[in-house]
Amino acid sequence: MFQLIQNIHRKGYYIFFQTVSQKALLIYKADVRAKEIPVIDLSDNESFEGKLKNLEKVNRPDDLLYLIYTSGTTGKPKGVMIEHKSVNNLREYFINSLKVRPSDKILQFSNISFDGSVWDITMALLTGATLYVINQDKMLDLDFTSEYAKNTTIMAVPPQYYKQLKTIGQRLVVTAGSESSKDVVTKAIEGGGTYLNSYGPTEATVCATHWFCNEKNNVPGRIPIGKPIDNKKIYICDKYSLCGIGIPGELCIAGDGLARGYLNRPELTAEKFIDNPYEPGQKMYRTGDLARWLPDGNIEYLGRIDEQVKIRGFRIELEEIANVLGKIDCIEDAAVIARDDSSGEKAVYSYVVSNLNVDFKKIRKKIREKLPEYMIPTYMMQIEEIPVTRNGKLDKRALPDIVQESGEEYIAPRNEIEKIIVRIFEEVVGGNKISVDDDFFEVGGHSLRATKVVNRIEVETGVRIPIKIIFSERTAEAIARYIEESENKEYESIPKAEEKEYYPMSSSQKRMYLIWQMKKKA
Repeated sequence: MFQLIQNIHRKGYYIFFQTVSQKALLIYKADVRAKEIPVIDLSDNESFEGKLKNLEKVNRPDDLLYLIYTSGTTGKPKGVMIEHKSVNNLREYFINSLKVRPSDKILQFSNISFDGSVWDITMALLTGATLYVINQDKMLDLDFTSEYAKNTTIMAVPPQYYKQLKTIGQRLVVTAGSESSKDVVTKAIEGGGTYLNSYGPTEATVCATHWFCNEKNNVPGRIPIGKPIDNKKIYICDKYSLCGIGIPGELCIAGDGLARGYLNRPELTAEKFIDNPYEPGQKMYRTGDLARWLPDGNIEYLGRIDEQVKIRGFRIELEEIANVLGKIDCIEDAAVIARDDSSGEKAVYSYVVSNLNVDFKKIRKKIREKLPEYMIPTYMMQIEEIPVTRNGKLDKRALPDIVQESGEEYIAPRNEIEKIIVRIFEEVVGGNKISVDDDFFEVGGHSLRATKVVNRIEVETGVRIPIKIIFSERTAEAIARYIEESENKEYESIPKAEEKEYYPMSSSQKRMYLIWQMKKKA
């Protein structure tokens, strides 16, 4: 068994060698000082005996092949144990489905600490193809990578990264790791190749489903993750009940290619690798991903279950909002997250990339055509590019905080009612100065805050306005005008009933009394 390590001085290196085996051996090309671990230094010529014959076969299909660490939600890394037979199934998939041949040239893009590197390395070395290794330090140099990748026929990269590369023209472009988009697919096809969207957690040996496309006219608005690859089975469940077409549920994986479990984590292994309720004697891996079947048999990825957010009582899919933003003509890329705002309330933050100056009033109008009001981002910002980690995934921590401002010239309140409403807006939203012509919903307002505004206006002015006025008028200026022009300003409360010895029964009380008369003993 082996483990690929990007940085020898990282803590994961010590975790591995201290827990796996006392017979561990470190092979490295560097000046390494490892305590109590034998080291083979590849820079030492004496380390190579000059023998070129194949190694003796000593392994069985169910022997461990490699260990790879993935991040955990608790912050504690999980060591995933993959067996020989799982990688062999991946090799057969490369040959039979992707038609990888010895003449192919594979770009080695992924950091070797991640399972994407297993895809690149095994695709090349187990099929007789050539592996083109890119220097990780130069990977972020897009011009260098675009030029270097011209020598290859197959590349697998994150969709956000591929967007930024020059059109290269491989015969097969694979994206994985995060949700793809229509422009990514179109770019790959325009380069003269076939596009493949791949999905699969580390626990399922890199790939579990795939979706092919080679015609621009057949690209859907939202890119599916496709259908199961050879020898894998997909179940979409809601508490272990199978979901019908279009019904969201947890995506679970079974069949060949499942990991043995997590190193020294028996409780976590038992939680995630459960007995398959649909195939006795087999295991099923719970991914924690939300997905649904489409009518054509493909699967649509909807995001992480633990990343679903509930805002103001509504369950919101952030990926769905990002997908709608990405379809707007002027927007090249978008990211959507949920975080607490300055008032301590959880809110939706969206970040967009565009070559033009984005008019967020128009953007919000377009979003409202597709999404309900509670899914409209409260905070929006235009940035130069969406930050990604070294593994090509969205770097949420690098996204800036947003202080909501109108971006227009500030107009101060001109009368007492405007002053009151502006002050209420500012206190309810918790942001900077608000102009009398600022849209309440564009400076951090939403339906619950609109209710607070209505109540505050009544308390401070004695006027009760319908909540629909906040949604229709939207600015302090317009709401103040409505109050001044309203003929029925005073709020009439329901008068308190006089105290009596007896009161007339309501309809429901009469019904209960009648039932009691019919069945007094019941």
